[in-house]
Amino acid sequence: MMSAMTSAHRYVVLVLTHDRPEHLHHALESLFSATGSSEVPIVISQDGDDQDVRGVVEDYSSLVASIVHTSRPAERGDGHPSPVHGYRCIAAHYRWALNQVFALYSTDAVVVIEDDLIVASDALQFFDACQLLLTQDASVWAVSAWNDNGQPEFVFDAERVVRSDWFPNLGVLISRSLWAELEPDWPEIYWDDWIREPTRRRGRVTLRPEISRVRHAGATGSSFGEYFDEHTGRVALPRQSTGFEKLDVATLHMDAYDSIYLERVEAAAPVTIGDVDDTSGDVRVAYRNLEEFSALANRIGLMADVRHGTPRTAYRGIVECRRGEDLLFLAPSHLT
Repeated sequence: MMSAMTSAHRYVVLVLTHDRPEHLHHALESLFSATGSSEVPIVISQDGDDQDVRGVVEDYSSLVASIVHTSRPAERGDGHPSPVHGYRCIAAHYRWALNQVFALYSTDAVVVIEDDLIVASDALQFFDACQLLLTQDASVWAVSAWNDNGQPEFVFDAERVVRSDWFPNLGVLISRSLWAELEPDWPEIYWDDWIREPTRRRGRVTLRPEISRVRHAGATGSSFGEYFDEHTGRVALPRQSTGFEKLDVATLHMDAYDSIYLERVEAAAPVTIGDVDDTSGDVRVAYRNLEEFSALANRIGLMADVRHGTPRTAYRGIVECRRGEDLLFLAPSHLT
């Protein structure tokens, strides 16, 4: 195992991999290029025994610790590989690897990076800046470096961090206390949708940046590229590092954040979707139900799916995107 963590970082970075050696290589290169990576224990957990992946892990053996998960769930049905089986293996690997890391390291949290993610140079600085709020604000339960609507035309402010009722499952920081809560009931499959259930989330939010600090590297994998070409594959990293030195986490506490954010939403000019391009400044388009939300999101080009009553990236039902420096809000009609 690697040396103990410094006081600057209170987490371990866990890289999950299976059978994509080229993806793993690029993910690790970006991770080791990130500011602060030399101060953080990095663990690679390999699911299965792909020898090409093992070769990549060995190439980085002086920089990482590694563990191997060889007990994969058995195939079901006709025995042929399927997306369903892949998701089952992912859930099992997450559970096994997180249990291993929390047992091996005296750490407050783990940042999970899958092998098809490219990490921004200031990604660890983002986690450093946000992690403190996990212990200060009980309404915050995780930190994610991913914005599902982080395509270049929809983002602007590289220093901005927001609260979201949606749990982004890419590049996520999970605390030891949250893992102790979730692990006993961990699902056999589709762990990310399971964690979004209202009975699990209990009104808690995830912090995420306006501009993603991880980027999806490829369309291969269990999801077979669902959403990749139109959405996830177009999410971009910031053009330069911000370091998040200016981030004031006090403004992300629920009361402080809501007073500022909801005031901005309510002050935005109420318009119909057809009038958005003809109105300057912040604008607000109301939707009456989730079907109407999805139709509006599709028209704009945002991700339109809803899980367990929560639109992707939403906070209090509000989904936002940029129009240059200004914001467009899709907001529930009860806010108008």
